Amino acid sequence: MTNPYYNPKNLTPHTTATAEQVNAEFDKIRAAFEKLPAPTAIPAGGGAPNYTHYAYADSADGTSNFTTGAPGNRSFIGVAVNQPTPTPSEHPEDYTWAKFRGADGQNGQDGANGTGAIVAYLTSEYFPLPANTAGAVTSYAGASTSMRVFAGSADVSSFFTVSVQANPQALTVTITGNTASVSGGLDVGEANASLTLRATGTDQFLGISVDKVFRLGKIIPGAPGTDGLNGTDGATLYTWIAYADSADGTVNFTNGVPDNRGFQGLAVNKTMPVESTNPADYTWSPYRGPATFGLVAQANVVIGPDYVVKTGATGAWDGSAYSSEGCAGGAVVSCKAATSTEEFVIGLNTDPTTNTHKDSIDYALRLTTGGGLYASESGSETNLGTYAAGDVLQIAYDSKRVTYLKNGNVLRQIAATSGLTLYLDTSLLTQGKRISNIRFYPQGSAGLDGTNGAPGTDGTTFYVWYAYADSADGAVNFTTGSPSGRVYQGIATGKTTPTESTNPADYNWMPYAGPPNFGLAAANGAEVAGAKVINRTGTGWAAQVYSTESYVGGASVSFKPELNSGGYYGGVMLGLNTDPATASWESLDYALYLEYGSGVLYAAESGALISLGYYVSTDTFAVHYDGSNVRYYKNGAVQRTVSASAGIRFFLDSAMSVGGVCASITGWAAAGAVGPTGPTGATGATGATGAQGAAAIGFVQDATPGAGAFISQTWYRPTSKEWYRWDGSNWVKILGALSAQDLIADSAYLANGVIISAKIGDLQVDNAKIANLTLTTGKIANDQVTLAMQAYNASSFYAYDYTNTYWNVIQFDVSMDYDGDILLMTAVKQGYSSTARTWNAQIKVGSTVVGRSGGGSAMSDSFAIIGKLAVSAGTYTVTLTWYAADSTMSIGVGDASLVAFRRYK
Repeated sequence: MTNPYYNPKNLTPHTTATAEQVNAEFDKIRAAFEKLPAPTAIPAGGGAPNYTHYAYADSADGTSNFTTGAPGNRSFIGVAVNQPTPTPSEHPEDYTWAKFRGADGQNGQDGANGTGAIVAYLTSEYFPLPANTAGAVTSYAGASTSMRVFAGSADVSSFFTVSVQANPQALTVTITGNTASVSGGLDVGEANASLTLRATGTDQFLGISVDKVFRLGKIIPGAPGTDGLNGTDGATLYTWIAYADSADGTVNFTNGVPDNRGFQGLAVNKTMPVESTNPADYTWSPYRGPATFGLVAQANVVIGPDYVVKTGATGAWDGSAYSSEGCAGGAVVSCKAATSTEEFVIGLNTDPTTNTHKDSIDYALRLTTGGGLYASESGSETNLGTYAAGDVLQIAYDSKRVTYLKNGNVLRQIAATSGLTLYLDTSLLTQGKRISNIRFYPQGSAGLDGTNGAPGTDGTTFYVWYAYADSADGAVNFTTGSPSGRVYQGIATGKTTPTESTNPADYNWMPYAGPPNFGLAAANGAEVAGAKVINRTGTGWAAQVYSTESYVGGASVSFKPELNSGGYYGGVMLGLNTDPATASWESLDYALYLEYGSGVLYAAESGALISLGYYVSTDTFAVHYDGSNVRYYKNGAVQRTVSASAGIRFFLDSAMSVGGVCASITGWAAAGAVGPTGPTGATGATGATGAQGAAAIGFVQDATPGAGAFISQTWYRPTSKEWYRWDGSNWVKILGALSAQDLIADSAYLANGVIISAKIGDLQVDNAKIANLTLTTGKIANDQVTLAMQAYNASSFYAYDYTNTYWNVIQFDVSMDYDGDILLMTAVKQGYSSTARTWNAQIKVGSTVVGRSGGGSAMSDSFAIIGKLAVSAGTYTVTLTWYAADSTMSIGVGDASLVAFRRYK
């Protein structure tokens, strides 16, 4: 039987409904039954009374989950009318069954996606206000709190406005942003106050609001104690005061300031003013009230109002305290790090009395002595970074998730079982370590999640490719790696594979580095990329880059070499020119020429080349005109100076013979002309007359001269043809046995002579003969070249790998008695297969390369290299080095020679 007066609401089994929903549904059922017609009455005297019985079940025949009691969630109702007994039958077949709840209606449309659960925190839940003994607050300084709102792990505080929802004590409140500050209003007779703050959502959080309560309480000094008994005359008595962190005074005992210690010790009627350091001499009592959450010492700790101190031995996690109260459905625990060297664990636990070990705590923070901070979840740890002294650390549970915070910032968030009852729990390792400013309080559970939105259509993963090059079409120095100074970037979007193409044409190219701040133009196959000078197709020195700007009376250009497409540096001339329209290297007025591959540096002046030594890849160069001179620079040092006319207009100009990037221009600017010569300064005063010097020449020719007149006077004895020198005490012979010739005759024959430290200037010797001459200290005239050494390779060399490893083919030492030049020359014959292979060779003085060569011809790559290096007096190692990029290449025994010459300056 169905009830025409009841239309059941679609309630899905096993889902959660509010109490209001359930009560409303029962009211509808009750009203429907009241509208049913009453049973037919039996006329008086017509017989026994009739009864109507009701039963409930979960099947249409009443056999499933049958009951005559409360319906519960059963779906069918059975009715038996005109029954002779008031006791309902227990047999389902005695009833007529009908649907008690209607069929499920059609599913409604999906609602909009729900936002993450909204959770709000106050940065301070409670603030103590200092008051005088009369109960009047003496200061409201610091009485403020900020409201932080999170949607899941995201901080959405900026989308909420904070207002006062309830203010029963009529406090004076100022709202600034999300911060509420109390500046007055707590009356003398009011011990505590509460302020309900509401965060109201805007934008996507419109219609959402969250309330939090900020509490304040007075700290009122105790009433003065009763005066003590008068002391015995004649003795001054003292009261000692001490503080500690335990009830017996043994933990953190001090006679100084309390510093948040929880116990105070008093010792009265002492005859000495100096306070005892023995805790047993004091009577101890709590210095601060207990925590509001019932802190309990479990083992090896002492507790205070809001702290725990380890008293047991160091080395085990056996010190613990916990809360006697638990919070169901939502809880927050927090503490403040007193230092950056803590060693404890604090958190939330369902069973804090199980043991004292840190690994039994369900959700905890562990602080290490090294400043490390970890989330510890039943012993499993996650690194959360570091902490510092003063950091406020928090763990919050909202019946859906556990959130770890530092100074209000979320560090970690994990899902958690709903409906847990959690207690504060701690564990300490090291004796004397302390957990300070402990707070533990409940918080509301998270709201219901929104309905999931419909799944999106499966999409295609697209990729973006990036490449870099030194030309606008990507062809020069193309790479998909790092830019490394390249000036163009290529981008390809909407690609379905992550592997980047190596074809420049697949990319859209744009400048990656801006142009220089001076105009540059290119001609005859040259190109400008940023400040780079590139030869794309030009040959025979036709490729040219020049400036569109010029400077009169002073100009300066600077540049550095770049690695070109041949794998070497050079092949470029760059400098100053009055007529850049002529594309020829001979037209460059003043330029520096970096020879390709050899490392030789020249000054190029209207077709003339002047050698300036050598260059390396890291050198920087400049050509500078100042109105009277042109100077060539390498690494800031002048290499050559030539005079030039005043008032010349110069352009930057260049010429290139090798393909690829040749140079980067680092500067092009006007330079100030040299100013006029200043007047000659006045002649300085004449210096004082010096002491009389020794006689320049002293000579005596006599058989017996007697004592010398001064040191270094000489005496010639004609009879024996001997020459002596006076040393201040004796005549010392310096020359003798001049074979039958007078010393000062027109001609002389010197046999078996020794010249020590002699200097001969402007001497002309005609037909002289010197036999057995020893030069202890001698010097060859300037620019005379002498052979130092020549050597051949004594063994064969084979390029057995491909790592471009240089071999020392020939190596020996050259000694220089004076400053000068070492000149090197080498000749080498190579052998290898008929295929052209890459090779390279260098000649070096010490570690300095003074000449190099390279090639790749087939069968017949023989070569010679020359080079020089200016050196100071000393010994230097000279070397011929060689590598080749194919295992068939070799240098046979005696196929390489290295010759070294000395040239003194």
